[in-house]
Amino acid sequence: MEIKPHSPYGVFLTYLLLTFYCFGAGMMNEFVEYLSYADLGRSFPPADFARWHQATSQNVLPFLVLPILLGNIALIALFFNRPASVPRWTLWVALACVVAAWTSTILFQAPIEQQFDEGHYSPALMARLWQTDWIRKMAFLVEIGVVIYMAVCFFKQATVRLTTPDSVLLSQAR
Repeated sequence: MEIKPHSPYGVFLTYLLLTFYCFGAGMMNEFVEYLSYADLGRSFPPADFARWHQATSQNVLPFLVLPILLGNIALIALFFNRPASVPRWTLWVALACVVAAWTSTILFQAPIEQQFDEGHYSPALMARLWQTDWIRKMAFLVEIGVVIYMAVCFFKQATVRLTTPDSVLLSQAR
């Protein structure tokens, strides 16, 4: 199996790697960082919490948001250039998860984080962030499950191709 930069295999492997990276980074952000918000928000004056939040939030863009966007682009590219072993329905489920996660981010998490940046930390606001974030967590969990299924389908077919003589594959193609 030759992998070219824009082959369906290259696009799929890019999506696969970015999705696994983003899942791990996202869970770290949502479980570790959000728990830190709750602890520090209770301990710091609001202005100090806002400065801390602004300083740490700068790392989210290059290490989480940008890779998520690149993974989303790879997912969309798979609709046009997908390995045959990856079922099309899995792309639709993954896309629905992406839309749910972005919708939750735009409607809930980003406005709350903006309020934190402005010095409006409160336990109630933190509770709202934690509660609404479960929408995004569930979308990420469903997507990673579907991506694991895609990977199984993809690598199962790749294994068959690597272990089957070319003459058998040619006769099957006819």
